[in-house]
Amino acid sequence: LQMLHSNITDMAEALTNVQQKRLPYQLNVVDRIQNIVSSLWPIGRAATTTGAMVRVYGSLATGLCAPCSDVDLVIKGVDEREYEGLTSHHRLCEALKKEHWVESVTLLGAAKMPIIKVKGAPVAASGDLISVDISFDSHRHKGLQTAEHVISLMRQYPTLRPLTLVLKQLLVEKGLNDPYSGGLSSYGLVLMIPCILKTRKLRQGQEPFQTSLEGYLEPSLTASNSSSPGLVPTNSTLLGTVLIEFLEFFGTIFNPREHGISSLGQCFLLASVSPESCTFHSDTCVILDPTDSTNNVGRTCFGINEVQRVFLEALKSIQSYRHSHLAAASGGDDVDDSGTTSSVLGSVFSTRHHRNVVSLVQKVWCPPERPTANLETDLTQWAHEAFTILKKIANRDKDSPHEEVCGGCFQNKDEHSPDCMVMAVLRSFPGQQQQLPSPSKDLSPRSPT
Repeated sequence: LQMLHSNITDMAEALTNVQQKRLPYQLNVVDRIQNIVSSLWPIGRAATTTGAMVRVYGSLATGLCAPCSDVDLVIKGVDEREYEGLTSHHRLCEALKKEHWVESVTLLGAAKMPIIKVKGAPVAASGDLISVDISFDSHRHKGLQTAEHVISLMRQYPTLRPLTLVLKQLLVEKGLNDPYSGGLSSYGLVLMIPCILKTRKLRQGQEPFQTSLEGYLEPSLTASNSSSPGLVPTNSTLLGTVLIEFLEFFGTIFNPREHGISSLGQCFLLASVSPESCTFHSDTCVILDPTDSTNNVGRTCFGINEVQRVFLEALKSIQSYRHSHLAAASGGDDVDDSGTTSSVLGSVFSTRHHRNVVSLVQKVWCPPERPTANLETDLTQWAHEAFTILKKIANRDKDSPHEEVCGGCFQNKDEHSPDCMVMAVLRSFPGQQQQLPSPSKDLSPRSPT
């Protein structure tokens, strides 16, 4: 359990470091979207005296952001009358499509809360594309309230953050983290973990593993349900113990057809609630929102059975590792007969060591390392070259030859001339050299900056 505790801490810190490297680029996107919003709904045209404002919520606001997480934004200050017919959403979509850094814009207008999904890379060195989910504020929008609630939970349960980051990455690896495709949302996962943490507080001094739902149910309810015995009965409060309890409960005990998570963070029997008094009886998974008990966060989690299967397999991997490896007394690592270092958390991710997962995440999501001084120098030099070419184009005689450009720039030809100065300066943008094709390939005149 100490090894598992050490692995969880190490992996959570490593994932946080990757996210911190992406943060400046994500904030750059937020700034750009704020500028667009301010131009569409400035002071005098917005519903507030300060104009429309962009606010961050979700995992980026709470510090539970995985490197691949979307940036959740809500726009405040737009007259709700513009929401009719999704007028405001269409206006923003059209404005975003005109931005050179935006790769794609998709409006999910049929969702309970219409969302604009945006992907883009405003800076070439930002790693993979940055995804943004944009919504408009209304009386039904609870994004900012849920963020405040999650922050409150993290203050109450310090173990919540590292456990969430590790479990969230596990769901990402299995493709079960997207609520729009039937996966478990980050908020849903965050609400499930306190179900275990609260139960531990209620039974301090007792064995942390149970064989029934008792202790996980609302105090006024009782139920009988059996499960397999715990892996390592102990009074320890280490992260490893809590993770195993979570995997055991939600992998073997919790039955989504019979049980739900209440807005108080405890398990309850669905049969105990009258169908006439609720709207979630037909939902596949029930996780009630503490900020709005009528909102079922698990409503779109059609893949809850797959999620539970992942939790069960993770639990079995830990059990198998324990039986087949002799953990080192300290350090959190184990060395097998071949001399290869391994970790118990690595077995959960079906790899020898959890750092292999982190290494892959770094390769995919981390911006390329580059000394700041060199980048500033490169950008200054590039800006000078770009300015020189643009000045020549602006000052040229209307009837003079296009010495700085080629037919591919204005006539939508498939190829640009090898001596096209516009493409040359675009290709020389710092960090962009690998992004633009060579002159002999099909080229697009859009700017990467």
